[in-house]
Amino acid sequence: MRKIFTIYIFFIVAAFLVLSSRSLVQLDEVMLLDPCLRWLQGIGYTSKLWFAKGSQDHFLAYLPTNSAFRIPFLYIFPSTLFFHRLPFTVVFLFGGFLIYKITYNKLQNSFLAIFATIFFLSDKGLWDATLSGRSEILQVLLILVYFQLEKEVCTSFESITKGVVIGLLFLTHPPAWIIAFCLLILSYKKHDKSKFYFVLFSVFAIFMIYLIAINFNIREAWSQLFLNGTLAILPNTIWHRITHFYERLLPYPYLYQPWVIVLFIASLFFWLNVSIFKDKFVRKIGILFAVYVFFLLLASENYYRYNPPFLACMYLAFPYLWKYISERSRIRINLYSLSIVVLVLCMTMAIRFYRIIQNSDVNNTEIVIKEFKFVISEQPFPQRSLLIGEPVGYYCAESAAGVDYSTIYTIHKFKKPEYDKIYFITYSSLKEDEYKLIRVLVPGDRRDGTYAGLKLYEMKNNQSLTALN
Repeated sequence: MRKIFTIYIFFIVAAFLVLSSRSLVQLDEVMLLDPCLRWLQGIGYTSKLWFAKGSQDHFLAYLPTNSAFRIPFLYIFPSTLFFHRLPFTVVFLFGGFLIYKITYNKLQNSFLAIFATIFFLSDKGLWDATLSGRSEILQVLLILVYFQLEKEVCTSFESITKGVVIGLLFLTHPPAWIIAFCLLILSYKKHDKSKFYFVLFSVFAIFMIYLIAINFNIREAWSQLFLNGTLAILPNTIWHRITHFYERLLPYPYLYQPWVIVLFIASLFFWLNVSIFKDKFVRKIGILFAVYVFFLLLASENYYRYNPPFLACMYLAFPYLWKYISERSRIRINLYSLSIVVLVLCMTMAIRFYRIIQNSDVNNTEIVIKEFKFVISEQPFPQRSLLIGEPVGYYCAESAAGVDYSTIYTIHKFKKPEYDKIYFITYSSLKEDEYKLIRVLVPGDRRDGTYAGLKLYEMKNNQSLTALN
C-alpha cells in the first residue's frame, strides 16, 4: 500500500512541476500578481490592471491574504512563472497531507485516509485554483488547518490559531465571509467559553492589522472591492441560479472526473439527513459544506472557481460517508480496491499529462516571451511601448525594458501620450487598415490549452488610447 501511495504522490508532484511551466497564463493570475510585484519594485501597493477606480493609486480591490502569502516568496525566489506558482503548489500538496492526517487521526484507518487524499489530489478543479494562484486554494488550506485544530477541548494556543485562521479567511475574498462566520460560530463551546474569547481576540487582531494597513479607509476599500456597489447586484434571479446550479459542476474540470458530481450529490443527501451522523466533528464538516453551498445558491453566480471550499469539505467528509455506506452494505476497502481507484484516477491524469507533453512546443510561456523580446530588440532605439491583450503579455512586458502591459478592460488607465508604440497580443485577426501584423509568436491554428495562433500586432496610427475604450 505504501509503495502504491508513494508512486502516486511522485506522479502528482512531477505533474505539477511540469504544469507549473506549461499551463497557460490566466487573467486572474496576473491581476493578483501585479500589485505584489509593484510593491516589490518599490512603486507601491498599486495596480493598473484592475478596473476599480483608485486601484492605480492604492490597491484595495482584493482582500490582502493572497498578497500577504505571495509577497514573501517574491523576495526569496526568482520572478518567473514557475516560481510564482510554486508556493501555491506547495499549499495544495500540504492540503493533501492535512486530509490524510485529519482522516487518519479521527478514524485510525490508513485505507480511508489514502482514499480521501487521492481524491483530493486528483481534483482538477483544485489543480486549476492552484495554478491560477487564486485565493480559493488558500481558503482550502485554512479550512483544513481549522479542522486539524478542532478538538473537544482546545488549548489556548490552538484557540488563538483558530482565530487567526478565521481572520485570514475573512480577508481572502468576499465569498469566504460566510465560511469564516460559520467557523466562528462553530468555535463556540458551552463547556469551554473562555477559549472562545481567545478566538474572538485573534479575529479582532487580524482585522485591526488590516484596518491600520489601509489607514481605516473602509469606504474606499468597499468601493474598490464591489466597484461602487455594481458587483453586489447579481444579474440573475435566485430562481435562475437554483435552476442552473448544474452549470457550476459541468465545466471541464468535472466532466473529466464525473465522480466529483456523484460525491457532491451524495454529500448533499447525507448532510440534509441530519440524523445519520452523531459525531460533532463530522456534523461541523457537514454544516460548513451545506451553508457554503446554499450561500453560493443565494449570493453567487454559477462560477466554478468558487467551488474549492466545498470540495475540501467533500473530501474531508468522504471517509465518513464511505464508512457509513460500507458498514451497511458490507463493502470493505482492501489493497485491491485501492489499486483500482489509483489506476482509474491516474489514467485521467495521465491523459491530461500526455496532452500537455504532446503540445510542449506550443504551451511554453518562455517561447512567447522569447519571441516578444526578439521583436522589441529589433527596435532601432529605446522606445516606450504599451502591450495590450492576452494575459501572457504581462510576462512579456515584465521581461522587456520600457514596456507596460494593460488588459483589454483597463486601457483607460493608460492615457498618457508617452508611448511610442502600442502593441496588441491576441489570437484574433485585427483589421489590416488599423493594425500591422508584426509576428506570429506561436505558429499554428488556435487550440485550447495552447498558445498556438498567438499574434503580435502594432497599431499603425498614433491615435489616443481613449479611442480604444
